Amino acid sequence: MMQDTVISKFSTEDRLNNVQFLSITTSHQTVDQLIEYIANHQSKFITAKGLRDSSAGVAYIKDRFKESFLAHAKELLFKLHVMSNLYKSIQANKILTSGSPRLTNINLLPNHDIKFTFEVTCPTHAELDEWKYMIFKFPQRKFYKDLDKQAEIFAKSEIENENKYQTNTVDLNDWVCFDIWLATDNGAPFILQLRENFWLKIGQGEAYLPFQEIFLGKQKGEKFITNSLCFQEYFSEYMDTKYCFGIEIIEILPNAFFSLSQLQEHFKIKTKKKTHQKLIEVFSYRNDISLRRTIVEDLLALLLRKQYLAVPESQVLRHQQYLLDELQNNSDYPVYKVEKNFESYIKQLAEKQVKEVILMDQIAYKENINCTHNDITLYLNLTRRPRTKEFIYFQHPALKANSLEYPIPSQEISQSCLREKTLNHIINHLENY
Repeated sequence: MMQDTVISKFSTEDRLNNVQFLSITTSHQTVDQLIEYIANHQSKFITAKGLRDSSAGVAYIKDRFKESFLAHAKELLFKLHVMSNLYKSIQANKILTSGSPRLTNINLLPNHDIKFTFEVTCPTHAELDEWKYMIFKFPQRKFYKDLDKQAEIFAKSEIENENKYQTNTVDLNDWVCFDIWLATDNGAPFILQLRENFWLKIGQGEAYLPFQEIFLGKQKGEKFITNSLCFQEYFSEYMDTKYCFGIEIIEILPNAFFSLSQLQEHFKIKTKKKTHQKLIEVFSYRNDISLRRTIVEDLLALLLRKQYLAVPESQVLRHQQYLLDELQNNSDYPVYKVEKNFESYIKQLAEKQVKEVILMDQIAYKENINCTHNDITLYLNLTRRPRTKEFIYFQHPALKANSLEYPIPSQEISQSCLREKTLNHIINHLENY
């Protein structure tokens, strides 16, 4: 087993207009050990005729299938280390990007290091202190007594649910956070840093059965090993494997109750009265839009009017295509498409959403706002109920689509969570300004 040493390094290359190249280079020692691991594993299924010595057989298939093993090593490195390391490095170095990094090259260097190169679109930085001194008129709630009753009933019901909750084990519709690694036969990590953290919602239905079999009944802190097919397919798209994966349960967010204490922590509120007022934001609606949504939309519109942001056209076009792909899954898409100014509206929406993301990222870096594991836990707590999900403006794509049958790397969720945390930071400041 490899010692706990640095297995990769992050670097940036010269910026060309709005494009910058970032790279994660994994060490040749890690690559060599990983290929040895793959070869030893595959030797259980591939027989080299005429070779009685097992070590000679491993050497033979390692040479015979070196290109396939190298391609698979790249896949394992990417999914278990590289992508999360890239996101961490982007945040640590405060690199402003619009849109997600795009993998452009995977190169095997002469010394057998593997270099993963990503392209990111970098908008122009702007001075963003003016938002702190804005006068923002917060939209007001509807003053129907029924709204207060609904919020009170909701809070009372969830407190009762939390008091009744005693299982402390993974159940259907729970969120589970876990670490996973390639393991030796006794469950120890084969390479210490080749370990990734994921969140997964254990849904109902056939798509979730493999994950139900793995996680149902497990407790927080529990460690175990598995060779389940669902993880083989996730980490090895083109090669049949039966790896032993080590798993540790880091966090369980039970669907049995919505945590009001986590709601208070997320929004930095301490009193019962403030908690009630916050809940009203997702119970008070005007023209089918919640008060929370109205506050956010009005605030972001004001910020964008006050602050000029140059948006890369290429990113607007990419996001426009993303919105179109998303709309095509909507049953009302044919109705939208015949609208006279449909394409113009889609482009305006794409530009608006790209600007909002850039704005939040810039302010997050300027204010030194970071996203922790606890922040993600508080963020996902809001997804436990359809009503409280309305509190989330910057939703991770998987939350929008409700396509949760596969694990989501924590670093991917952290991008959306950081923007949401920054948005709440702005709202809190202006409320108290």
